[in-house]
Amino acid sequence: MKKLFLFLVAVVPFMNVFAQKSTTITTEFYGVGQVPRVDIAQKKQTQGTIKEGAKTTTVTIATEHFVTGTDTSLPTGWTAGVIHGPGTWHWSHHASTSSSTMDTMKSTTAANGWMIFDADSLQTDCNCTPSGWLQSPAYNCTGHPTVRLNFENYFGQVVDTCEVWVSTDPTFATYTVYPVDLNNNLAFNTLTANTSLIHLNITSAAAGHPAVYIRYVFHGDDFYDLSWMIDDMTLTELEAHDAGIDNAYVWLPDANAFDGSVFNTPLAFIDTFYPSALLSNYASNAEVNLPTSATIYNGTTSVYSQTNSLPAFPVNAKDTSIQYPGFKPTSTGSYACVFQNSLSSDVDHTNDIDTVKFNITDTTWMQNSMEVTTNYYVNARTSSFTSSYKMGVIFNVPSGAIGDTVSDFGVAFSELSANFNSTGRVGVQLYRAKKGDTTWTYMGKSVSRRLTTADYSNSATIKWADFRIDTGASGGVAPFVMQPGYTYAAVIQISNLTSNLLVLAANGPNIPNNGGRLHLFDTSRNDGSTGIRLSVDRSLTNLYLPFVRTYFGRVPVAPVSVPETFVNNKTTPAYPDPANTSINIPITMYQEGIVKVIITNITGQELKAQTLNCKGGLTTNATFNTNDLADGMYLYSINANGQTMNGKFVVVH
Repeated sequence: MKKLFLFLVAVVPFMNVFAQKSTTITTEFYGVGQVPRVDIAQKKQTQGTIKEGAKTTTVTIATEHFVTGTDTSLPTGWTAGVIHGPGTWHWSHHASTSSSTMDTMKSTTAANGWMIFDADSLQTDCNCTPSGWLQSPAYNCTGHPTVRLNFENYFGQVVDTCEVWVSTDPTFATYTVYPVDLNNNLAFNTLTANTSLIHLNITSAAAGHPAVYIRYVFHGDDFYDLSWMIDDMTLTELEAHDAGIDNAYVWLPDANAFDGSVFNTPLAFIDTFYPSALLSNYASNAEVNLPTSATIYNGTTSVYSQTNSLPAFPVNAKDTSIQYPGFKPTSTGSYACVFQNSLSSDVDHTNDIDTVKFNITDTTWMQNSMEVTTNYYVNARTSSFTSSYKMGVIFNVPSGAIGDTVSDFGVAFSELSANFNSTGRVGVQLYRAKKGDTTWTYMGKSVSRRLTTADYSNSATIKWADFRIDTGASGGVAPFVMQPGYTYAAVIQISNLTSNLLVLAANGPNIPNNGGRLHLFDTSRNDGSTGIRLSVDRSLTNLYLPFVRTYFGRVPVAPVSVPETFVNNKTTPAYPDPANTSINIPITMYQEGIVKVIITNITGQELKAQTLNCKGGLTTNATFNTNDLADGMYLYSINANGQTMNGKFVVVH
């Protein structure tokens, strides 16, 4: 696609400026748009935000579903005009004509078409700032003391803005401007949900007037634009009382680290987190001491219930934050935090409830909600050059957590990748930074390998390519212990790829100071080197987080090459876990041999050791007294005839 090609060309010289060869990297804060992306169809998963509530009826002034439009004509009574450059609003029943980024609109009446300003279809650097307006017929608002404009919305942000103009003059000699904040506050190169519902209180310009005109105004900027789609517009009166929950999340705060929402997090890395919600006042009245609640369930069991209130909630208040007391999970499980507005006089219940689902696991840490919304290039091949990027995810280990040892990584690659037969190799690298530092230190890497067709996701299934820790190349187990007080970065490593490689990505949490995603540029060398600069996206709006996750204890941590003689040496989990006075570590040998068992703390300090003579084919227990060990997590390693096996256990007195 021409736009994407031009964009890739534009960023290559920028990345070359920062080439380096050291094993440390310094944080640089660049924009989201430094990494190009293309979308695939959305795939709904079991996590994320779910809206619930019963519908209600308000006083409706006018309704427009754009049913009468055609490919060559606007809906009845509607007009369109150009402000700058080529392009204008038109009726559509398909996606933007050139963009691989935006899908068809999924509005309530999408089957009957919608309106679109398709800036992305221009496909050229026109230096023309394509901008235009779409104008409604006259609406009679006589007798209506309040007026709210509502419409379904799908928008792709690059450097453009959206406004609604309201006037009582069909020529718009004078008018009132209402910015569409949801669209305008998006980060560079991101999309709204498909679709999102927009509410604008236009009472000041429309209430009581016999003829009110609406203009939807798109302001573009050269060719760096996507598209704006609207459908299912209504004019209604405002409810007297209507408090809506716009967004909700549960998050782990840490002033000196990169914060992230809880989605899939191992129990060993969970500290106290805080349920929070953003509320807006869509009514004609201010509220005092607005009551809200947050209830957390593990399965069907309520494990947390708190109420809070907003002392002052004025008319037109937007995204007002409310936070609840902290909660620290004590067990794994599938959790749901249900937020509810409890305003008794609120008759519109469609926006009263929001639910955030998350998992507390034993083995898997992932920073996003598993709802596929886009892809990001790791390697972008064109006819004339290759641009490579190191994409990854940040994992912050809270100071109050225990920590654990990384066993392997998982990466979900897009079906749009085209290097099934590539001779290049792919792996994952791990970096670490002390909280408050800006210097990231290279720690180690996974096994680097070729990808096969089995490693690629498809339209029906997310597949996770597995990358086991390369203990032989990276200096053993100790570098892979994620410790409290540190922030870690797991990033995709590539070497000598000859065709496209893309990683799936999802919407990140819309919370302040979230830094779950990062970009690491290898200056288009595509050589697998570690001399890179780290770019952390700390936008306050929607992010896209690559599907990179970290596993703990899911597979044995072993050297890359294990002699065939020893492949049947094995260990089962230590017991009892958690331990109180003693711990048993079972070992089954393929053949007779000397076995050394070592217990360490999570920093790698040796605490206890035993040497055993084990018989072939029999299970032997290495038993250790744990009375003298403090509460917390411990690691053990078993060295048997050249093979190393590892595990962990917890001591609780």
